[in-house]
Amino acid sequence: MPAALVLIFLLIRGNLGDFKDRKTAMILLESRTLEALLSGFGINLPRLSTILDNVNAITSDTLDFILDMQIMSVRTEKLDDFEKLTVR
Repeated sequence: MPAALVLIFLLIRGNLGDFKDRKTAMILLESRTLEALLSGFGINLPRLSTILDNVNAITSDTLDFILDMQIMSVRTEKLDDFEKLTVR
């Protein structure tokens, strides 16, 4: 699975939750956007266990790096001034 696709599935899991949850699985199976994205990679939707194995293989160092890059992007694009914190 291409690394960019693993990142996309990581972001999907962060938003929707566990891939083995029925609701999340149904969204993945029915998503036309995801289908179009996967066709750009020349692949069909991988099995949920494959997706989970690839996402779980991401190291904590890599997750920290991704978060650091997201924060840097937010600062660079002036999307947030980080003066207040909202937790949900």
